[in-house]
Amino acid sequence: ARGDVYYGLGEFDKAIKDYTLAIDCDPEEIENYIRKAVCYKNLNKYDQFETECKKIITLDPENHIAYTYLGDVAVISADYDKAIEYYSEAIKIDSAYSPAYAYRGSCYFALGNEKQAASDIIEAIDIDGNEEAFNFVLKMSTVCFDVIFDEFNSRYEEEPQNASWPFYIGLIYENASQFQQALKYYEEAYEITQEPLVLEVIENVKKQIK
Repeated sequence: ARGDVYYGLGEFDKAIKDYTLAIDCDPEEIENYIRKAVCYKNLNKYDQFETECKKIITLDPENHIAYTYLGDVAVISADYDKAIEYYSEAIKIDSAYSPAYAYRGSCYFALGNEKQAASDIIEAIDIDGNEEAFNFVLKMSTVCFDVIFDEFNSRYEEEPQNASWPFYIGLIYENASQFQQALKYYEEAYEITQEPLVLEVIENVKKQIK
């Protein structure tokens, strides 16, 4: 508990000492290893961070968080292929863990695989509306709009009664300042959901068209 307080205060070295003591008292409590690992990450001590994550996997081979962290370490050294391996392992363990899809998607994008990047990042959005993933999609859409549109549109065709898909398509069109097309998809979303927020967005886009 004291380690958590030190962590909250940003005193990561002190937090590490307390988490180490907690691990000595109860070596089977995985959460203390995770907290300790994050402290190393916050201190930019990536070798120790990686070592701690590997300890976690030794104790708990099904720990998707540790695999995700190892992916993060690989990204720091720009080893995107290795990062994809780790993120894929995290997804294999927990197929509903949206950050792993989002991070793997960003790696695919860095490697020039825009289609797989779009698929992964939009999957993260589909799981829980991952905000980080959506912000990345908007950035991607400025350089590969057609790829992003095709992926969203494919989801829309699969789930025509899910208002999220036309709404997201409207957002990427709006982000590209294609307001007439944005309005079309926002109106389709409103036909499905009749949400006041969507109506508000429609009115704002109409002002942009005028």
